Amino acid sequence: MAKTPILSSSSYLLSYGRAVIHAQIAWSGRTINFFSTHLDANYASNRVTEINELKPYAGTFAENRIIAGDCNSSQGSSSGTT
Repeated sequence: MAKTPILSSSSYLLSYGRAVIHAQIAWSGRTINFFSTHLDANYASNRVTEINELKPYAGTFAENRIIAGDCNSSQGSSSGTT
């Protein structure tokens, strides 16, 4: 599905039935780690918990990291900027 070969991939379970997926690619001589998740849509406190679980997981991978997904928060909310 990707034009660039995926070097490795993994997934990690977050609280409240959520997860994050990871794919690592090589691009122009750099290793890039992509993460995608869908955070809780109903409760900001759940999103904060999920973000606090996601950050150390993503931190176990080398730089360059791109974290994307549906964060389900409004502009300026504390859970969107944690």
